[in-house]
Amino acid sequence: MKNNEPQSFDEAVNKIQWQNVMEVEFDALVRNDTWTLMELPLDKDVIGTKWIYKTKYKSNGSINKHKARLVAKGYAQQEALDSLSSESCFDYHKKNLLDLLVLHASLVEFFLTILLHMMLL
Repeated sequence: MKNNEPQSFDEAVNKIQWQNVMEVEFDALVRNDTWTLMELPLDKDVIGTKWIYKTKYKSNGSINKHKARLVAKGYAQQEALDSLSSESCFDYHKKNLLDLLVLHASLVEFFLTILLHMMLL
């Protein structure tokens, strides 16, 4: 079996069979709402992506199909901030959510107290 898998995007983009599978993969990511496009916060770094290419073979050695996957470069992530681990990501956001809920409750109580005092005057 000959290894005809591209080692980079620049190599893959020049071959029609890899262009097609990258388009199918990208369309699936968009269709499945895999991400949300948003502005990058000033204190955050972009986590890059990389295309991974794989040729699948039949038992007789002929090519069955080409596969391309767009993956995050996980080594650039910060634990609990950019992590793909849903548990650590959840813990980080849960703490922020709880802080916001406490702040919200304090503000509601403050404004209700002011409103009550205004009504009593």
